[in-house]
Amino acid sequence: VEVRRTAVEALSSVAERGNEETIYAVSAFLGHQRPEVRQAAVGALVRVAETSDASAVTAVKVLLEDPSPEIRRSAIAALGKLLEAGDESVAQELSLLLEHKEVDIREAAGEVISRLSQK
Repeated sequence: VEVRRTAVEALSSVAERGNEETIYAVSAFLGHQRPEVRQAAVGALVRVAETSDASAVTAVKVLLEDPSPEIRRSAIAALGKLLEAGDESVAQELSLLLEHKEVDIREAAGEVISRLSQK
């Protein structure tokens, strides 16, 4: 687990921002069974993907339903960084989280929706 997490982090630190092969490679770790590896992959994806990169956004959106609350929070925060203000491409998915049972998930989703809705 530690080796995979370190590999994901190292890959994102040496890759050129926007490199599609790196985005694809890092995205593969978003489905890893261990939350630590998924967490590292989310952070790495934010570092390597360009703002509004459709493949990165699509990959991160899947984690909005992750069983780990920490991963869901990270996915929400990542979408807030990957999307530009005015981009409402994930508004529906985020708005569903406004009814989430966990307060911090609701708050995180609300903050990102608010920022994205500003033009």
